[in-house]
Amino acid sequence: MKLVFENPARLRAELHDQEMGENTAKHHDKWAYLGSDLRIYTHPAKEGAEKLAAAFYVMHADYETTTGSVCSTSENLLRAIGKDHHAVAPIKPDLSLSDSEGKILAALSIWEKEWAEAAQ
Repeated sequence: MKLVFENPARLRAELHDQEMGENTAKHHDKWAYLGSDLRIYTHPAKEGAEKLAAAFYVMHADYETTTGSVCSTSENLLRAIGKDHHAVAPIKPDLSLSDSEGKILAALSIWEKEWAEAAQ
């Protein structure tokens, strides 16, 4: 799923307009989306935002004492980075790769050397 949501700036303007009887929300696009460069942009129509939104992937690293996540529009890039990091890290993390809907695609445990694909 591509990340598309209502523009928070417009929502704030709508609240302001209700309190003040103004119409400042008209100056803000209604929809926001995550672009392929992982920046947030706005668009007036939901269909336009959905068309421009990028699918993205998240690699989650679980170390013994901390966790972290990295996202990218490239699944293959995250797989390569994860595998390379896993090979040289003094403390090996459990890694998982998921899509933008949170569905796990693959995992790389501390004991493995290759990504294991998730069951479909």
